Order: sequence, then structure tokens, then C-alpha cells
Amino acid sequence: MEIKLIQDILKYNVTRNPDKTCCVFPRDNDSSLTYSELDKKSNTFSGNLIDFGLKKGDKVLVMTTNLPESLIVYYGILKVGGVLVNVSANSSEKDVKRLLKETEAKLVIYENVFSDVIKEVKNSEMCNFIGIRTTDEKLNIDYKTVKESDKELNVDILDDDNTLILYTSGSTGLPKGSILTHKNFVSTVKSILERGLFKEGDKAYCVQPLYYIDQTIFLHTPFMLGGTVYVSPRFSKTNFWNDIKSYNIDYVSTVPVMQRILLKECIEEAKGHSLRLMFSTGQHLPLELMEEVESNFDVGLVDCYGMTEGSGFSTFNHFDKDKRKKGSIGTVLSCCEHKVIDEEGNALGVNKIGEIMVKGDNQIKGYFNDVGSSSELLDDKGWMHTGDLGYYDEEGFYYLVGRIKNLIIKGGENISTLEIEDMINSIGGVADCCAVPIPDDIYGEEIGCLVVLKKDVKCNEKEVIDYCFEKKGKLKTPKKVFFVPELPKTASGKHDLVKIKEMVLSLM
Repeated sequence: MEIKLIQDILKYNVTRNPDKTCCVFPRDNDSSLTYSELDKKSNTFSGNLIDFGLKKGDKVLVMTTNLPESLIVYYGILKVGGVLVNVSANSSEKDVKRLLKETEAKLVIYENVFSDVIKEVKNSEMCNFIGIRTTDEKLNIDYKTVKESDKELNVDILDDDNTLILYTSGSTGLPKGSILTHKNFVSTVKSILERGLFKEGDKAYCVQPLYYIDQTIFLHTPFMLGGTVYVSPRFSKTNFWNDIKSYNIDYVSTVPVMQRILLKECIEEAKGHSLRLMFSTGQHLPLELMEEVESNFDVGLVDCYGMTEGSGFSTFNHFDKDKRKKGSIGTVLSCCEHKVIDEEGNALGVNKIGEIMVKGDNQIKGYFNDVGSSSELLDDKGWMHTGDLGYYDEEGFYYLVGRIKNLIIKGGENISTLEIEDMINSIGGVADCCAVPIPDDIYGEEIGCLVVLKKDVKCNEKEVIDYCFEKKGKLKTPKKVFFVPELPKTASGKHDLVKIKEMVLSLM
């Protein structure tokens, strides 16, 4: 069977493994769906959407947590040819109203836990609403009571049709809506599977919101191989290793902040786990953290790189220790190509630092209703700016150096915040840190750092400064170091640079 659309992945498994469990929700009383149940229940729901007047190309705002209904809704919208607009669980009434106005969505589907936010939206917006596990709407869905139907809609859907609008976390400005097509999505999943990291029937563990692009992609990698995904509502240090051992999980996708929490508090709980692989996404993975995870948990940690605008992934490191290179984000996936350019846009050669550019089937068409930002993202030949500084070596392995916009310009010298963070993260007692520019009368900008220490570790500013001076010299030594219990994070687990800069300035 040729797989060109996202829903083809589900249909493919219905023909092979109809009664195989595709997803389990451990925190929801082990609720579950087989491939056949998900397919037939989403058929019914797609019919419901037609009754609401939804047609191909219409936008649907969806605000849910990780529940079985989330997948029924997801596939139901796809089968109509609708465009799903995921709404972050952290969104306010103002955020939802802005998205409704911007996307001109015809329908809002929401879970009962968001009733208070939606209540205010309903008072001022004219559109239809469907509830999940509520009793407030004309149509309220519960996965247990949604009927199964073999009747499929006859909608002409192409692989280049829009299917998802995903809004970036907006750590440095208002979120922008990335428009993804079926081709973007499917080509990325297929190219990841080519790496040979996944096996038929694998059990995966999801501990992040399904509306994150990397989690949506990771949901479908086991689906392509007839596997099962165990979906947690959120990351929980208490449940993490217990779930992995209870369900014999094969792999999980994490972000560095989760890894640090597990290292800080849950090393003993990991003993006897079943994990074969742990993936690191969403944020730069320091080499020291990678080595600490692998040595303490006896699991292979695979670093990945990508952005929402590139369907979540464009490089993967290798699992085979003879092929991979530690500290690298890996080699380019087959769905795209990379290059590195200088400030004038000229392509650079091996080991030359510049901006990483991406082009391929995984990249978005542009931002929704934002021609200006789209033209900044894509050059006239279709290459996508990542905003990341990096280089590649003789064997095609890529390495991150920092962010173009996250540079500290000290006396005319460009200093990568990532380089400073890597250096401080290599201090044994440091759990996390973030470097930002601070104003300086002489240099214009100096280096300021917020540092989170591991449990029961003591360290002072002078010790950090002396360590950095010994490692990198005066130029790259922080002027100020502040110790805090935790760093502000965005909804996607990244450092919230706006709040961190405000915090630093308030501490000075």
C-alpha cells in the first residue's frame, strides 16, 4: 500500500494488524484503542464533522490533553480534509481568540479541563463548539461511546494539501503558525525509519503533549511498524521509570530538562528498565549530559535536530557507537538537504561556521497569513533559514555552535551563548544554566548566567567564574552568575529567554 497521506499510516495497519493495540493511556485507567477501533471511530467522527458543515480546507481549533479522544479527533479532521490547528494547553482566553480570528476557524473542539477558558471565548465568538468529556455542547464525545463505522468519506485529498497549522513556542516573540502538508509529515516519518533504529512492534512511551510536532512524528513511527504507543498526560519523574518497566517500553523521546531531572532524582528507580533507546529533542544536548545519561541509565541516547518549520526533524545521530559521533546532531535525513552559509549567503565548506540552511520535502510552505515572516524564513531559492549557527565535518556530521540571535556581542566579539552554557554545564554540580547578554558600560554587552545546581550541591559565583576563566579565558568568562532554583521554560520545555532576561536584570 502506498502511503502518501497521514491517515494512510493508520489504514496501512488496519489492513495488517486491525486488532493490535495502537495506543494505551496509563494515567487514564489504561484506556486503549486498537488500530481498527481508532479507524472506525474516527470514521464516525468525520461524519459528525460533515454534519457541522465542515469541508475540505476548513480550520479546526483543537484544545486537548493526551487522551484517546485526541486521536479520534485528529484522524476525523484529516479524513474530512480539514486543517487542524493545535492550541497549547497553556493558552489563555486571549490566545484562543487571537487564533480564532487569525485562522478563521469554523469549529473549536475542546476538553472539559479547558471549559473555563472556552466559556469566555464562546461569549464573544460566533462558531461551533464540540466538547470532549463534557455535557455542555450539542455534540460531546467520549471514546467509549463513539460508535464504530466502516463508512469512509470520499474526499479528494492530495499529499500537498495543508493538514496542520502548528504555532511555535514564541520564546522571543508572538507565535507564528507553521503550515504543514501531508507530504511534509509523511516524508519525515519515512526518512526517520530509514535509519533502522525502530523495530516491528516496538513499544514507545510519549511523555510530552501530542500537539508538539516531534511527538506527532514519533507517534507515527511505531504506527508505521505496527507498534504500540503508551501515552502519558505529561512528564512525571514519579511515573517515568515505573511505566517503562511495567509496560516493557522500547524507546522514549525526551528533552534535556527531563534528562537532568531524572539524573538528579531518579537514578535508583531506573534499575531493571527495558529501554533500548532514548531520543533527545527540542533543545541542544550538551556532550556532558549525553555521557551522564548513557553511563547512569545504560541506554543509548540519540540526539536529533530540527524545527517545527521543518516537520520537527532534519538530522539524526546514529545509534551504532561505531558510526555516531558524540556531540554531533548527526547526519541529514533523506527527506531534505543542508548547507551552511556566511552572512552574504555564500555556501561554506567543511568545518566553517555559519548559518545552517534546510531545503526539502519536510519544510513548510510558509507561515499562515504572515507573508513578511515567511519571506524572512525562506530565501528566493526555497532554502529555509534555521537561525542556528553550526558546521559540518568531512563525513557530513553536523554540529551546533549557537543561535544567530542569541549571541553576546562583547566589545565587538561575538560570543555564542551555547558555548558558555556547554562550559558551565560541564561543571559537575550544575543541573542547568542559561547565558544571556547583560548591559556593560565598557563592552556594551557582558555575559550573565543563571545557574541551577543539583540537589545538595554547594557552589558560589567565584568558583564558576574561576572555572570559566581557566577553560576559556577572560573573553568568555561570565561577569555575573546568579543561582536560582529553576529556570523559566516555555510550553515546549525550552528556556524562556524573555523571562530569563527579565530575571537576570532584576537580580543585578
